[in-house]
Amino acid sequence: MIFLLAAAPVAVATAQDNGRGRNSIQREIYGNQPKQGKGRLQKPLSAKRAKKEQEAKIKKDNKAYAKFVKEGRKHSMDIQTPEVKERMKNNRKDSDSNYKEKRKRNSQNSRKAGRKYN
Repeated sequence: MIFLLAAAPVAVATAQDNGRGRNSIQREIYGNQPKQGKGRLQKPLSAKRAKKEQEAKIKKDNKAYAKFVKEGRKHSMDIQTPEVKERMKNNRKDSDSNYKEKRKRNSQNSRKAGRKYN
């Protein structure tokens, strides 16, 4: 009886693996590998940061360019005489209306062609 009481704690202690289960053995063999999110490895933080900075710079440059173009157009309009300004405005209106008509014509033609061949 005493032998049984003394052997029971030893058997339980040897049955525990002390963190040496299957996962820990695999970790020993393969090393710690990064977790994969949605089937692909995550990029390093430095790469993410660099990409974010690059996108911010591109956005800033595009905004500055748009401002430059807008100011240039305004200046080119301001330096004209009133008659030329009026003519430029009418030309812009005409070209806009021609563009709209052209788009409308093209869409109508493509719809007919689409119906014809479907």
